[in-house]
Amino acid sequence: MKKFVKVLLILILLLLIGCIVYLLVKPFQDHASSSSEESSVGESLPDSSSENDSSQEESSQEESIPQESSETSEASQPEDESSQEDESSQGEESSQAEPVTLESASQSVMDAIKQKDFRALSSYVGDAGLRLSPAGSVEATSDIVISKSNLSNWLSGTTAITFGSYPGSGADITLTPSEYYDKFLYPVDFLSQASISINETEALSQIREVYPGAQAVSYMYPGAVDWKELTLIFTQADSSFILEGILYRDTSMS
Repeated sequence: MKKFVKVLLILILLLLIGCIVYLLVKPFQDHASSSSEESSVGESLPDSSSENDSSQEESSQEESIPQESSETSEASQPEDESSQEDESSQGEESSQAEPVTLESASQSVMDAIKQKDFRALSSYVGDAGLRLSPAGSVEATSDIVISKSNLSNWLSGTTAITFGSYPGSGADITLTPSEYYDKFLYPVDFLSQASISINETEALSQIREVYPGAQAVSYMYPGAVDWKELTLIFTQADSSFILEGILYRDTSMS
């Protein structure tokens, strides 16, 4: 019996020792476990500094791209300006290579008259306006002169105007602009059927009394009995020809 009690006391003592040891060791195990968990968490989290570095590199690359495109556009601008200057110089050389001649100016004027394009016609008229002489001679005091600014829309006017008087009878030539056009400006197709002469009209000396040094381009339309002549009166200023007047002659009116 004493032996049994002694053994039991020994077991109880060992159990107490084991509990004491466990209580002493457990805090160290808990600390080691928490350290291990923190280490594993730290490894699983991404490196924020490396991400920041990577984002900064990408940002710098993106910023460098517009600068390159800007430099490229700046580099291309001188080329564009150079090409524009080349085209401009070529246009100037082309215009200088093809100066306006009296023949080309009269052709353009007749085209405008035939097409009733008085806006184009006005581009050949100077500040003095355009004189219309329907009676076979230039009358400085009685001829109608249309201003350059009014010429573009002149043909659409409906008010009758006295343009002078018929030779022989002395009756007034009173017509609307469109009636004047049909009778004294383009009564026949001068462009396709008339013969052209320069400074050969019988009225040249009388023309130059009013316009000294004038150049007269005449379009003569031969008829079976009578003939009609339309003469464009130009003066020259530098390399340009200015249309001063249009003289109409018709043998049927004499």
